[in-house]
Amino acid sequence: MSIQAHFQAVADFLKQIHPDSTVVNHQKPNPLVNACYVIQHRLDGRQVDSNYQMKVERTFVIDYYDTNVDQVLTQMDIVSTQLYQHKMLTVQGSTDKIRIESFAFSIPEDVSDIVCSGVLKVSQLMPFQQPSYSKMENIFTKYNNLKEE
Repeated sequence: MSIQAHFQAVADFLKQIHPDSTVVNHQKPNPLVNACYVIQHRLDGRQVDSNYQMKVERTFVIDYYDTNVDQVLTQMDIVSTQLYQHKMLTVQGSTDKIRIESFAFSIPEDVSDIVCSGVLKVSQLMPFQQPSYSKMENIFTKYNNLKEE
């Protein structure tokens, strides 16, 4: 699954729990709007899980901007609770699931905007491309009648 599908799954989840919000990928909008989530990619790690699949771990930073500190803390607490209750994110139009590994949030000390930042770690098992072989179409048998003389 592509990284864009992961961005879309996170954005869909945020819109599901907070329908009145704005969700933006990569960088905060200028001018900044209230009730705005900004999703940024931070890390991508992969490891071989078996001969047939690999584990993809991705880390996203979710920033939430609003009018006051209590509102951003309350909303990020709701996001955290909902993430752990759902345990999985779904990708629209697919049966693939993305597992929630962890989520932590805090308010940075040195920002001029009222923002709360959360770090979301997700993982997914992805199959390796396997070679395909042509199928046998027909099997013919031939019997030789060997007589001893």
